[in-house]
Order: sequence, then C-alpha cells, then structure tokens
Amino acid sequence: MKLQDTSTHSIQNRVSKTIFYLCLFLSFGVQFKVEAQKILQAQIILNNNDTLNQNIKVKTSLFSPNDLDVFSVNKQIVIIDSLKKKHTIDATEIKKMTFVDFQQKKRIFVGIFLFKRDQILKELVHDGKIKWYRAYYPHFDGSIVYSEIMINENNETVTIDPINSKRKKLKVITKAKPELAKVIEMNEMTNENILTILQLYDE
Repeated sequence: MKLQDTSTHSIQNRVSKTIFYLCLFLSFGVQFKVEAQKILQAQIILNNNDTLNQNIKVKTSLFSPNDLDVFSVNKQIVIIDSLKKKHTIDATEIKKMTFVDFQQKKRIFVGIFLFKRDQILKELVHDGKIKWYRAYYPHFDGSIVYSEIMINENNETVTIDPINSKRKKLKVITKAKPELAKVIEMNEMTNENILTILQLYDE
C-alpha cells in the first residue's frame, strides 16, 4: 500500500488557502478605497450670489496623499465655519467653487446641470470661447470615469462620453472655424491636443 505524504499535502493546502485569500483580498481591494480626510480653503459662490470663503473637508488617498478625491467635492460639500462647525451644501446650491488642490493646481467646479438626474458639479477644464467641462462618476470597479461637456459662444452644446467620438463632437462645436477640421482630423484626441485646438479657436 502507498502511504500519502501528509506533510506535502498539508503544505499544498496552506498554499492553496493563501492564494484563495489573496485573490479574495485583491477582489475586494479593487472596490475598497482607503482615504484620509483633509482641509482646503475654498471660495464658493452660491446661486443667490452670496460668496463664502470657507474651509472645506475633502478626501485623499492614504497611498497618494496629494491626490484629491473628486467625489468629495462634486456633490455634497462639507464646509467648516469659524466656530469649527460643519455644514453641508448641496451641489445644486452652488454656482461656482474655486480652490487650490494639494498639487498646487487651481481647480474650478461649476453648477451646470443639463439633466435632472445629473446633479453634480462639473470641473472647468478650459474657459474660452468654448467652455470645456468634465463630470466625474464612480465606476463599479472603484475607478473614475468621466463625460465631458462643451458649450460654445452661441450656447451650442455637445456632450462627449467614452462611447462616442471626440473627434466628431469637436468638429461640431468648432464649426464656426472650419479650418480647424483638418487639424482635428490629423491629431490624436488627447486632452493636450484638444486643449490646443480650443486655444486655436480662441484666437
């Protein structure tokens, strides 16, 4: 009769369990974000044109402490008054919010609500003849996805999301300068190239 090597079998079991729990941890870890709470100084202009210069409570990643969690500033804004009391302002009450983030970058979020269900602040990416806004949404895997809105000087609007063509929409919103169509066609639609095209439109 052949005897089973119990020590080898035991090691294999432990290895299998370790791999199983590691996979389980990574699976949950994709959706689990470890965050830290911090304070930023912000200027908030409300819909009634009242201006608040207040500290706001924001979140960052513990692993990247200078990376702002945009979801802490685009829907429910927590302000801290001079008495250290916390108050919450809904995005729909805000016309404009400006602050400098932890990477010393000026950030502007505005209250543009094109749809009833889309009640979040949008980040202003470019402020020219064509205004370029970005709306951030959480993906089910914990990552960030976004859609974009462009509004030209004639109040014409296009929305860009991952499933439609940036090139096609950019041609539409810049149609007042048809000479840009060739530039749009010849270049990859990176954020940098789009910004350059909008700057050319401003000239």
